[in-house]
Amino acid sequence: MSDDLPRMLFVHGWGGSARSWDPIRRALSWGSGSAAIDLPGHAGAAGVPTVPGAVASVLAALESDGPAILVGHSLGGQVTALAHVTRPDLVVAEVVIDPAYGHPDGDRAALQEWARAIEKAPSATVEAFVDGAFGPSTPAEVRAAVRDDLRRCDPTAFGTYLRSEYLDPDAMGLESASTAILARRSRPTLAVYSTATAAAFERRTGTADILVWRGHGHYLHLEDPARFAGDVRRWLDTMGPTASSW
Repeated sequence: MSDDLPRMLFVHGWGGSARSWDPIRRALSWGSGSAAIDLPGHAGAAGVPTVPGAVASVLAALESDGPAILVGHSLGGQVTALAHVTRPDLVVAEVVIDPAYGHPDGDRAALQEWARAIEKAPSATVEAFVDGAFGPSTPAEVRAAVRDDLRRCDPTAFGTYLRSEYLDPDAMGLESASTAILARRSRPTLAVYSTATAAAFERRTGTADILVWRGHGHYLHLEDPARFAGDVRRWLDTMGPTASSW
């Protein structure tokens, strides 16, 4: 890989924060060439706490600081995908980690019910979901950091994000909508999943570069930052000068 590295912009998941990426940024040693963003409604960040509002925040950061490799986890993976297809001129490449898209269209009724439960008791409902998303090897300090980020999030944002991910008219989270959006990607994309089933959906969309970390949870990158950093660097190394202008 060239010494003239492109920037990286990290986009956290539902209830996360920019600081959640600190272990990854240290492991990658990208230095001043990387940045992380707090999405609206998270850690006091301004803006509209919906997927479109989050995409607007990411695009504003790209327009301000220039093109970057986008790295998104969960909700953040949906946001980076939409930024990618909206402004490919600002995207060098994309890495998604267990992205929040590709759910079966038949899940819509269950997601409606879940949205109502979140709106009734946002913090308790989301914390219970997150506890179930940890893998068996998720370190205690990672669990504590994730829960702390949840408590720094505007509770009303949990529901508005979920609806804008899956239920609003322009939501991309269900399989049919996801497939149409992802077909418009034009930049190299690496997808890292914790299950083969989710990875199979990604493969059907045409994404060629897919890794499956079997036995890991939804926060797989935080379970093993060194492994994740190594996977990303090796993938970038395979692209050479054809992937971007770096």
